[in-house]
Amino acid sequence: MLTHRDCLLAIGAAQREARSSGFIMTGVELDPSDGGACATDGHALVRLTPLEKVAAGDEAEIPGIDAYSNGTPIVLPADAAERFAKAVNAAKVRHNPKLGWVQVDTKEKRIGVHDGAPLVASFAEPAGRFPNWKRVLPDGNPDATAWFDPALLVRVLQIAVKAGVQSVALNFRADSASDAREGAERFGSKPVDILGKGENTSFRALCMPMFPPDGSAPKRTKRGRR
Repeated sequence: MLTHRDCLLAIGAAQREARSSGFIMTGVELDPSDGGACATDGHALVRLTPLEKVAAGDEAEIPGIDAYSNGTPIVLPADAAERFAKAVNAAKVRHNPKLGWVQVDTKEKRIGVHDGAPLVASFAEPAGRFPNWKRVLPDGNPDATAWFDPALLVRVLQIAVKAGVQSVALNFRADSASDAREGAERFGSKPVDILGKGENTSFRALCMPMFPPDGSAPKRTKRGRR
């Protein structure tokens, strides 16, 4: 199967050490059906999928890897995921996009990338079974949507962590009283109000939203509409 090196970054959501839960939470599940990679620690889940599919034969040739040995999803151990996510320099990928593709032989349990020269390694799947992420991801349309710069949220929440805040509340507000009365909420232009309490301080922050990536105006949605 083929996935993108950036998809392996999902491993950041996995557990650092194995626990006796019966589930595999120290690896990343790779799905040949869409090239997606998923990891979870039981509290947070991240799944990344390639935006595009590479055309057959357009990937870099790596001896010893059958990139089209598609089968059922396979779990890549954390050390292999972290190693191969960083194996190819990002600047090289921008210059030559085909170097960004990670090739996984699901039958022979081998993974490889090409960075001027092939880099190939064998791996063993962790014991246990990976959680069924399809059962926990919400389906249908959301009640409301707001877009935020992730770097901004990280910067603000890191301050909360340093201040000893154990939990935060994210409060969203309708754009106007009429929106609230109608049960329609547009969270596209109002900042999110983040509240928390540390050992020695109370915490409050505002983060301004962004326009959607496609440049369209925020859409109004009815609460509960699917």
